[in-house]
Amino acid sequence: MPLRTGRELKKVFQELCPFEPDGKLKPEKERVTLLASNVNIPFEVQMSAFVQASVIGEGSP
Repeated sequence: MPLRTGRELKKVFQELCPFEPDGKLKPEKERVTLLASNVNIPFEVQMSAFVQASVIGEGSP
């Protein structure tokens, strides 16, 4: 997947942002719901995952 330019990232943000440029909340039909997760996985588990990913297929990027 190619990297996005700053303009492309700004466009994505504007499309996903639940607010209009004037700060008003967009109508519910126009809003997008994003599911995000923030976890603190132990370092040992992360390193194991990176090592395993590096040997699969073409390797980890």
